[in-house]
Amino acid sequence: MNSKAYIRHHDDPWGLEMYRKLAESKITLNCHEEIAGNYASNMRLYKATGMGACLITDWKENLPNIFEPDLEIVIYRSLDKLVSSVM
Repeated sequence: MNSKAYIRHHDDPWGLEMYRKLAESKITLNCHEEIAGNYASNMRLYKATGMGACLITDWKENLPNIFEPDLEIVIYRSLDKLVSSVM
């Protein structure tokens, strides 16, 4: 596979190495599993923002209760919005 995302993908680090990668990253993408429904619920939200990464995540109705959109996190509702946010 030759996509830029695949080329830049890192192995799945764990523990302190995971936190180092998040701290070094310019952008961290997040997408909730279908089981989450309309609610943000995964730990990447907190791990990435806690390490200072720019988090781009899919829209969930409770996100404004957790973070201030476009200040603390970037939210996308479509693939076009995701692409424009990354560019």
